[in-house]
Amino acid sequence: MTNPVSPLSGLSGAVSAAGNAAAKADGVRLGRQFSDFLNEAMAKLAADQQRVGELQEQFAAGQLPDVHNLLIEAEKAALNLELTVHIRNKVIEAYQEIMRIQV
Repeated sequence: MTNPVSPLSGLSGAVSAAGNAAAKADGVRLGRQFSDFLNEAMAKLAADQQRVGELQEQFAAGQLPDVHNLLIEAEKAALNLELTVHIRNKVIEAYQEIMRIQV
């Protein structure tokens, strides 16, 4: 007949504390990565908007030989802005959903 293995009572607290600390560190690391991702995306969005503004100024001054470049850049910037708004809305929805969870 076999006997079931029982956990060591002295080590279980240390193991769970170490596991909680590791999970917390992973959460902080992931939070920073997500923050960096969002900051990079917002910087790219701002750069795209600035590029469109420069092309519009060149077009108004008659210095832009290819108008299609302006239209392509403007459409890219508009799509990036639309994507950013959708991501923002999803983040807000996720936050609201988390806040509704009863503990």
